[in-house]
Amino acid sequence: MTRFPQWGLRIRHNGWSGPFEPLRNRDIDALVTWLPVEEPDITVGPTVFTEGQRMIMSVEHALTERDSVSMEDLGNYPTITGGVTVPDYWEDAYLPFYTPKGRSVGKIVPVANMEEMLAAVSHDGVINTLAEHFRRYSTGVRPDVVDRPIRDAPQLRWGLVWRSDADNVQVRALADVIRELGPMAL
Repeated sequence: MTRFPQWGLRIRHNGWSGPFEPLRNRDIDALVTWLPVEEPDITVGPTVFTEGQRMIMSVEHALTERDSVSMEDLGNYPTITGGVTVPDYWEDAYLPFYTPKGRSVGKIVPVANMEEMLAAVSHDGVINTLAEHFRRYSTGVRPDVVDRPIRDAPQLRWGLVWRSDADNVQVRALADVIRELGPMAL
């Protein structure tokens, strides 16, 4: 941040299992995560970026014959779940519990990270939604999985969040810069 040369900014990966624990444990000061975040001890700041969604599947899956898929397809095949370490409202925003027509999504394979999700997709016959930017870590490097655009999926929003009791000049400055730049569309 050239505006604040006296401060350092370090970016690191944060998994989706127990997504807010690094904030609560004071391991990190701020987090960019998909929205919504509805935690009473966490402040939601500006949107950093928005992006589309894709559906990821094994190269042998029946959906690979299509050029695109629908959110309704989630009701026809088993999917993954983040399990008990992920808030339901947060998981639902990424991989809903119900299709747009109200059919239940069969979340049967619990996973804790990207590697487990990719293994489940490639070996267990499940499908999963995937944020557009994750393509470079999944279908872009693995020959056993492919993805298709989801033509009726809502855009994912990713925002800056932080512990409400840790509101300080550095976090506010980062949030201000993000607000000034406005959300990027990936």
